[in-house]
Amino acid sequence: MLFVVTALSLAGAAVVFAVPMEGVAPAVFARAAQLGMFLGKVVFFSFLFIWIRWTLPRFRYDQLMNLGWKNLLPLALANLAVTAVILRVLGR
Repeated sequence: MLFVVTALSLAGAAVVFAVPMEGVAPAVFARAAQLGMFLGKVVFFSFLFIWIRWTLPRFRYDQLMNLGWKNLLPLALANLAVTAVILRVLGR
């Protein structure tokens, strides 16, 4: 999953310090730099995911159900009603 996140959000293997060079050796260096940059971004995202998981508290199943049914569902229905009223008033 981290590879997909890196490829989609941080421009994949794009090297930020790329300097145009010619020849075979620079092409090999460019591929190595791209691989290193990609793996560095993957390591960054893995650190970020682990850091967030260790920092935030874990909810029990009954707490998640309580949050979903008593808080989030009424908010979603209110959002739907407000959006419908606004669209009706604006005539769309």
